Amino acid sequence: MTLPLGFIDRMKGQINDFEAFERSMSLPMRPSIRINPTKKYTPSNDMEPIPWHPNAFFVKQRPTYVLDPQFHQGVYYPQEASSMCLDLILKYLKKQGLKMDLCLDFCAAPGGKSQIILDHLSPKQILISNEINESRNEILRETLTKWGKPNFIITQSPAANLPKLGEVFDLILLDAPCSGEGMFRKDSFARAQWSEELCTQCETTQAEIIDKAIDSLKNQGFLIYATCTYNPKENLEQIKSALKKYNLESIEIPALEEYHVEKQEKDKAIGYQFYPHKSLGEGFFVAILRKLSSENQEINSRAVAQIKPAFQNILQAKDGYELIQYRDVVSIVSSSVYDALIHIAPFKIKQTGIPVLETTYKTTNLHEYLPFVYAFLDTEIPQIEVNKDQALKILRLESDLILEKQIGENVMSCYHENPLSIMKILPNRINNKYPKNWRIRSA
Repeated sequence: MTLPLGFIDRMKGQINDFEAFERSMSLPMRPSIRINPTKKYTPSNDMEPIPWHPNAFFVKQRPTYVLDPQFHQGVYYPQEASSMCLDLILKYLKKQGLKMDLCLDFCAAPGGKSQIILDHLSPKQILISNEINESRNEILRETLTKWGKPNFIITQSPAANLPKLGEVFDLILLDAPCSGEGMFRKDSFARAQWSEELCTQCETTQAEIIDKAIDSLKNQGFLIYATCTYNPKENLEQIKSALKKYNLESIEIPALEEYHVEKQEKDKAIGYQFYPHKSLGEGFFVAILRKLSSENQEINSRAVAQIKPAFQNILQAKDGYELIQYRDVVSIVSSSVYDALIHIAPFKIKQTGIPVLETTYKTTNLHEYLPFVYAFLDTEIPQIEVNKDQALKILRLESDLILEKQIGENVMSCYHENPLSIMKILPNRINNKYPKNWRIRSA
């Protein structure tokens, strides 16, 4: 692997075991997955547990995800191993007083870290998952919808809107735009685009977003700052600068050191750096700040578009969740959705919870997204188990699908006992409601 010369020069001065680091950069990245705790999956014997997440595993060979129905069902999610330390961090912060009533993942796409936050939320807690880029926001909506836990609102807002909210968030995750050095082993594009100028641009952007994020954090709230780079100016220096400007505390996470994650300290700033020659996973930096006090406790709230509770005989939400209707779509979401919507009114909302019904003035039909969130509904829809070949035909929206004659208006196809698609099985044809924009296009 050819590394950028400027990067090599800096790393030689940054670490005292550069030769071991350089050798590790020539090794292949180890693929890893994280299993959805609300869906059924049995890990195989050739999977190695990732120690800082109870549902995460290294796999010996990277699966062909596009041809695995369980990937499309949201049964598991491929994610880089070191970034999954977020689970360990959240567990530790809860013991330090972290509340998670209203959380924000500000740079959220593609959505893996939002999933981890969602797995920690009780029914009445909610996550605002934000992504400013339109195409990446679309990926984020697919990722969280398939994960199937409906405690979220997806937004598309610039950092400039954060101070407009007031101090409303218990937790903010800022996985900041960075120079991507930690992905060099995985991504040739990250190596090709690297430059000193890119690093400087990222430093400026990161500092601006940190300032805005702290403005919208509650007193005693936590900011988790993360990058996938090794550059100290993008990492620990950002934490040091924030401590000088605001009344914050830098938080230690002792458990990370047990896994050979390097603790970094400068003045009162504390951060943790994953190096591939020392710890499992790719290059990753994380630091945690707690807001101690501020002069402004005002919360800015505004009126929101009309969203009303919806009740349909065909579906009921489980305790702590609620069906709400906006225009012709009924969605399931945390019952705290109304307070959340008031607090984030300046944000552009792209999706609230997970749609389960669509209505017209004459009819009410099951929404194509309903199978992904079925575990959070109190309802029984007739189910039919399909094999892998049938599941792939469903995912490709192929017209020659053949199923046993279980004729019905609404039938749920399932693969390995997990819902896959709403079907109408008629005597002479099958109508498959798997989302068209998510269909498999490859052979």
